[in-house]
Amino acid sequence: MKKKSKILLLCTLAVFATSALAYLYMPTLAAQPGSTEDPLVTRNYVDMRITELSNEIAILRGMLTGTEILPQPTPTPPPIPPIDPPYMPYVPIETTPPPTAQQTAVFDVLHLQMGQTVTFHAGTEFILRGGSAVAITGEYNGIPDVTAAHDVLNGEPIGLNHLLMIPFTDGRGILLTAESWVMVRGGYTILS
Repeated sequence: MKKKSKILLLCTLAVFATSALAYLYMPTLAAQPGSTEDPLVTRNYVDMRITELSNEIAILRGMLTGTEILPQPTPTPPPIPPIDPPYMPYVPIETTPPPTAQQTAVFDVLHLQMGQTVTFHAGTEFILRGGSAVAITGEYNGIPDVTAAHDVLNGEPIGLNHLLMIPFTDGRGILLTAESWVMVRGGYTILS
């Protein structure tokens, strides 16, 4: 009976000791990188701390040997250079809209006939919903096709259901090559 009691006592102590060790070491094992238990640091911070500790060691050595050792200066992190925005030339071309132009905040649906021309004002968005049309471009590039992510150049067909935007009021527009339906948000002028 005494032997069984000793074995039971030893097993209980072993389980208790294992639990205590696991309890003590569990926080360090479960620490996530970047948490307060395991913070992330920069290289500049580590270099600064190494220099500080090296200085303290040098001072202590000097005290033990009786010589004075000057500490090294603590490095400072290099300044972060400012980020300049990319250079983009801006050529404003503004004209006053003709008296027949319409300005709206919602899409107007235009039913147009073959041969008609529509010119748009700066900031206007339009979508060719049915029919066909070709681009009329201004002096600077084409008409930005947001859907296809490219410029539609003069005489090129306008894609159905593509969102196009007009950057300047410089005569950019469309020439209808068939009966068409166009959704427009912004200023426009219809010419026959």
